[in-house]
Amino acid sequence: MSPHTPGPWQVKPTTARWHPSNSTGDLIVAGPQIIGEIWLGGNREANARLIAAAPEMYELLNLLRDADFKDVGLRSNLFDLANQARALLAKVRGEA
Repeated sequence: MSPHTPGPWQVKPTTARWHPSNSTGDLIVAGPQIIGEIWLGGNREANARLIAAAPEMYELLNLLRDADFKDVGLRSNLFDLANQARALLAKVRGEA
């Protein structure tokens, strides 16, 4: 797999009128670079937040994959990973 555009990715609402539907939408951006565009659908904002969280979800999955579950300090590691997951879910849900 080729590397993805590094995060953080953010959702930026736009009112650009160059889209064929002539509607408002959400851009997913990494700094000045547009990663994606969401224009239509009742779940537009939720979809944009989920896509924007992709780099953070990828990193968290890597941490879980690499966790040493035989480690004596596992409880602390799992507590930290669970807190990261809760924060990320709140962000995706638009609660953060």
